Amino acid sequence: PARPQAGSASAQATASIPTNVRTNNPAGDAANAGQCEEAIAVLGDNILVAWNDGQGFVTGGDTQGFGYSSDGGATFTDGGDILHPPGYPLWAWTSDPVVAVNEKTGDFWYCGLVDVDATHNGIGVARGRFTGGVFAFDSVFIVRSALNSSFFLDKQWIAVD
Repeated sequence: PARPQAGSASAQATASIPTNVRTNNPAGDAANAGQCEEAIAVLGDNILVAWNDGQGFVTGGDTQGFGYSSDGGATFTDGGDILHPPGYPLWAWTSDPVVAVNEKTGDFWYCGLVDVDATHNGIGVARGRFTGGVFAFDSVFIVRSALNSSFFLDKQWIAVD
């Protein structure tokens, strides 16, 4: 096919397509460990992304992960596991990550399904923020818990204001 002429609308549209940047680091992941169900929240140049992380099925523990960028998405850092609440040794983030940002405070919020312990499933929420270009969670809360044999919580969502 013919190349677009320099200065043409087609050439300008092609030049404005950003580079695709990976948000996670799969180095060391098992071959069958994929990522899915992504979520994204953006405030200025600060970006928080979350995903189901299949590596947790291989290694045990959390099956959710997160990454962040403080340069508008030019680069990302894989943040690894999400913070766990104190006093819950069997806690595991399991599925359906969702993220949101409060534009007034700059707080980013993470919400996901969890195994609270061996007999309870739940919905967890974590709060974090960017400081000096680095993102960190500072607290995590259980917002709902249910006995596995009685109720299965699924497909939560979050909005902040």
